[in-house]
Amino acid sequence: MSKRNIKLTEVDIENIVRTVIEEQRRGRGDLTGVKKRKKDKTDRNSPNWKGSNSGNLNFEVMNLTPIAVNVTEYDFDVRYTSSLSRVGRSIPVIETPPEIMVTIPTYNVQGSSLPYADNMVMPYFDKYPEANVQFEKIVKDFIEYINAGGGDKLTNVTIKGSADSGTPTLKVPSGYSKLDHPSAKPYNGKTDPKEMNQYLADMRAKQYAQSLINKIKESTGLDLKIKVLKGDNFYGQGDGKRGEEFRKITLNPNAEQHEVKNTTETPGTVTTPKLQKGGGTPYIVTINMEGKPFETNETALGYRVKDSYGNIRLGISRELTEKLDLPIFNDKVSSEVKGQDFYVGGKLVGKIKPMSQRTVNFNRMFDKSTGKPRAFAGPISTVMAYRTHKINGEDVTISYLQDSYFVFF
Repeated sequence: MSKRNIKLTEVDIENIVRTVIEEQRRGRGDLTGVKKRKKDKTDRNSPNWKGSNSGNLNFEVMNLTPIAVNVTEYDFDVRYTSSLSRVGRSIPVIETPPEIMVTIPTYNVQGSSLPYADNMVMPYFDKYPEANVQFEKIVKDFIEYINAGGGDKLTNVTIKGSADSGTPTLKVPSGYSKLDHPSAKPYNGKTDPKEMNQYLADMRAKQYAQSLINKIKESTGLDLKIKVLKGDNFYGQGDGKRGEEFRKITLNPNAEQHEVKNTTETPGTVTTPKLQKGGGTPYIVTINMEGKPFETNETALGYRVKDSYGNIRLGISRELTEKLDLPIFNDKVSSEVKGQDFYVGGKLVGKIKPMSQRTVNFNRMFDKSTGKPRAFAGPISTVMAYRTHKINGEDVTISYLQDSYFVFF
């Protein structure tokens, strides 16, 4: 490679010499014009209470450094620690129950469910227990239908009796003093066996209907109308038409199906939905204030959210945070010990308790060089940070909560 010769004039040489002399005067390596880093003036010293019961706590101290020393007459060193709030539970989801379809079926009252003695027409429910059970079931079904709003649909209720082929007589059954026919004469004066049989079929149905009408009126106030149809009369048709099948009462409500809202309370199912980063869901969160915990509720919601790093956090809205006046501990904060109560920033953290009552392992939170903790106070819920999350499609500013403890060494 050939060398390149540069010719300097006298003026060039003078300029070079002048520049070198000026740089030597200023001093080699001078950084004039470059901004210097501002000196950190943050006070990171531990306030000294000098054995008193009040003073400041410095939350800007270096790690493992007490936030206050010589606290109270016991000369405690107070250290601060916190952990993410974890106590909460999902909100039960109450499923809307399906609509209830209320109906009244057709009833065939026969056999032991018939409350009648031979040749009698009045229902004696007290003498026929099974008949009373059947009757009460019918009354209950009618009442439920009416109370569900179906009373105006009971416009075509019918009842029909039937008498088998047995021969009616004037004989008074055992246990009774006379026939109970409401007419002036037994069987309304009829003497023809077939007509007498028809009387039994129709009058028994009529009296059964009247008993039901009275019960419905008493329970609901509704004046139920029941049409008594001419009964089936099997007199003279031989033993083949004798027995329970041919001796019965048929009650037909003719009521259409009635749909009513289901008001039955069903226990909610608890589900924990999968969260996306930046998302969240309403959640029942436990907040520690004034030395005791309380839960958020329907009017003061908490949230379970996932932050941008994928961590699950519990929090509450900024509005609720400000309403509850939850603290953010930083810088220097005044503190006081009143009896066994420990206050920070005018807020009660809780009682100073012996380590035997702790529910967290403080040994994991502090280096062994700090010594052995003797007592603690807390937790108190404090705000770690504010972040915006998407909750049910809306942006909500959430305060991340943490449980703060004060440990006395």
